[in-house]
Amino acid sequence: MASGRLRNGKQIKTPEGGRRDNKAVLRDDGSPRDKKADARDPRAGPPYDKAGRTSQSSKLELDRGQRTGKPSLLGAALKLLAVRSRSEADLRAKLFEKQPGDSRAIDACMTRLKEMGLVDDLRFAESYTRSRIAIKAVGRTRLARELAARRVDRETIRKALDLVFEQEGEDELIDRAIRKHVRMHGRPNDRAAAKKLFSHLARLGFEFDLIRRKMKSISNSESDDAGSDDGQ
Repeated sequence: MASGRLRNGKQIKTPEGGRRDNKAVLRDDGSPRDKKADARDPRAGPPYDKAGRTSQSSKLELDRGQRTGKPSLLGAALKLLAVRSRSEADLRAKLFEKQPGDSRAIDACMTRLKEMGLVDDLRFAESYTRSRIAIKAVGRTRLARELAARRVDRETIRKALDLVFEQEGEDELIDRAIRKHVRMHGRPNDRAAAKKLFSHLARLGFEFDLIRRKMKSISNSESDDAGSDDGQ
């Protein structure tokens, strides 16, 4: 080992024939660099991902208000969004509970979140709809009610549902719902059973006109089956 430069009155040892890079050892202010401490200290500069972008975790750390030890409004918002996605109005309401009366701070927080791409009502509504129908066959009316309950405005709901149903037809969804009902309860072979199926599809949020058309199709199919049986 060869001796290197002096730092704080002590000699730094470096490998024989090697060079010690001060940038790897010292910060810009000349103080020693500690990798573990730097990961927590915003003065050392934010950590970056492999693509060179500031990582999401570093954004959270930089906005936590570490000097006071008290989480910032943005930190609280990021914590809420880490649990699940939210609409802008829903998130605003949650933040207002935490910091009532400070609408300017909340506005600034929402602006920052939009810049970070973390709040977008159209994307939220579209994503919610796709996830919902992937799990269960439900209709447009029910999806609209659920999105409204999550504080998404009417126009954004309409746009999101239009985008989803351009690719996933409501006819296909109601057919899925009917097939599942028939597997569990059998085909509706009398008036009471048909009424039960109609009510079930209405609760799932399908339009009445669509339900009537499907019920008529089922009735005609049963008549054809009965006719073929009589002819045998």
